[in-house]
Amino acid sequence: MSGDKSVDNPRIFASDQNFASMNRVKLSQGRYIDENDVKTRANICLVGEDIAKRLFPDQPVIGKYVTFSGMTAEVVGVFDRVDI
Repeated sequence: MSGDKSVDNPRIFASDQNFASMNRVKLSQGRYIDENDVKTRANICLVGEDIAKRLFPDQPVIGKYVTFSGMTAEVVGVFDRVDI
């Protein structure tokens, strides 16, 4: 959720700095989680393109904040859309 916008039933995954090497997903914006983020337990997240467009239409996404499961996290990356 961000401001007055929300997304029903988003898929949420916990991850670490190994996510990029273990999964074949690319970023359209921003960066992946790194070792320092894990060490400092940074409240950051990556979102998919669909979520980014729903929550922040026509706005930059990187640096914005989202709240989920009672936690607020800064968006540091946006995944490319994966069509299955």
